[in-house]
Amino acid sequence: HYTSPGYDAFDYQAGLYFYYQTQDTLDRNGYEDEWAEAFSRLFPAGAGPAVTNIGDNTHETFSYAAYGHGTWRISDAWQMQGGLRVTHEKKTRVGTQMSTNSALPPPVGGPDVVKDEERSVTNISGRVTLQYYPPVLENFMVYSSVANGFKSGGFNQLRTDAGVPSEFGDESSLTGEIGIRSTWFDRKVVVNLTGFYTDYDDFQTQTFDGTTINVRNAASLQS
Repeated sequence: HYTSPGYDAFDYQAGLYFYYQTQDTLDRNGYEDEWAEAFSRLFPAGAGPAVTNIGDNTHETFSYAAYGHGTWRISDAWQMQGGLRVTHEKKTRVGTQMSTNSALPPPVGGPDVVKDEERSVTNISGRVTLQYYPPVLENFMVYSSVANGFKSGGFNQLRTDAGVPSEFGDESSLTGEIGIRSTWFDRKVVVNLTGFYTDYDDFQTQTFDGTTINVRNAASLQS
């Protein structure tokens, strides 16, 4: 991380970021004898004892980023801030999904599956903010900003239903914000107000399909 001395007409900071995570997971889900009997009536080929699905996976995440932020003091009343971040992220999942009953359709049962998946994404996100300090009001600031962001995709841990992808895509967002920041009566009272609107694309949402919980991408979402 590197920063300018400060208190100049233009101040800045920049830095590099790295994050690594490895996670070993073991999950078990299935159906007891009563459930197996009920399913066997629908799927005669799957008649038999209770079914158990076992997932054994290793997840790895590599995240690299370079970022910078600057403040331009245009005048005593006006300031502009801007930031930029370039991120590259890679996720891998290696493992197996085993079932004690391969005759039943996924996600109830299904054939044994070997998973060796990788996904990566490079994203550029930023923010621009304009601040106004009215000369007639002390400790009072009005601002507006525009920013975009993203959340990388990933892999569903549990066995998914037939036709449902085992991974989900990246999520992106665009946010506009306006507000005030103020203090009154020798800083005894703080009054802040914020209004924002966020538009998400490919929003990552958790869904339940009757048998398992998965993360999928919705078309859009507004907040």
